[in-house]
Amino acid sequence: ANSVGEALYLVSFRDDGTSACDRLRGGAAATHAVALSDDRYLFVLRTPSSWGDLYERYVDNEFSVCQLTKTMPITLSAKAARPDEIRIDDGSHALVYWPPTVGDAVRKVQAVVWGHGGPLCSHAIEYYPLFNWLADQGYAVVVPHFPGSVGFGLEFMDAVRGDGCGRADHAGMVAAGRFVLAGGLRPPSGLVVDVSRGVAAAGHSWGGYLGLLAATRADTPFSCVVASSGLADWAIQQKRTEVRYYDRWLMGGWVYKPEVAARAKAANPDPATLRVPLLLCHGKADTDCPFS
Repeated sequence: ANSVGEALYLVSFRDDGTSACDRLRGGAAATHAVALSDDRYLFVLRTPSSWGDLYERYVDNEFSVCQLTKTMPITLSAKAARPDEIRIDDGSHALVYWPPTVGDAVRKVQAVVWGHGGPLCSHAIEYYPLFNWLADQGYAVVVPHFPGSVGFGLEFMDAVRGDGCGRADHAGMVAAGRFVLAGGLRPPSGLVVDVSRGVAAAGHSWGGYLGLLAATRADTPFSCVVASSGLADWAIQQKRTEVRYYDRWLMGGWVYKPEVAARAKAANPDPATLRVPLLLCHGKADTDCPFS
């Protein structure tokens, strides 16, 4: 895939068992179908400057789009920036949110690589206030779609399972960090990426787990890490989480079985090998990634 934009398709099933598929709309935005009648359909469209509004369109007329709701304040919409879509050196897709420029002055900004949760998810071209807020604070926010991300094919998604768990996804974060350090980012006019103090890694949930790996593994390119609600131990994770069967599927089995235990141990972050400053945030009532 070249983009994380989404598309809507109309699939018609015939009495003879065959079907027809027509593309209704697509583009660099998040689109979700709501309702369909004989000649028109309703959908929700989310963009970087809109948190989601309802639209109507006639099936046979692509120019008949009508916006039915307007829910986002104009002043808030104006502050939301559209991210750049880039390819990093390992070939994977990433989004980059840039800070605003200030007049004619050249502004130095530092970079943070954000690991998304899931890991089976992705960030579409949609409103995401955290990334815009971080950009407003002066950071270039790089959001890589590492192996395990959805929307880039089943092979890419499944690469994070089994032996790839904590390896393929971590390698994607490392590649993004090295890409930034090597000057791979192309900022807009008025901005310069300053890597004199290194580059940070951050994330929540699975992204927090990747942050823990980034803080403790020898191949880390990061100078500091923020890990929020990260998975810290696979044995505790499978025992106490409310999504244990999902985690069993990711790890390729139960960690108490000998053939899986070694894989799980290799996938665990090791606090004894902490290499960079680390800020931890974790709710004690977390049932997805248990605090204990």
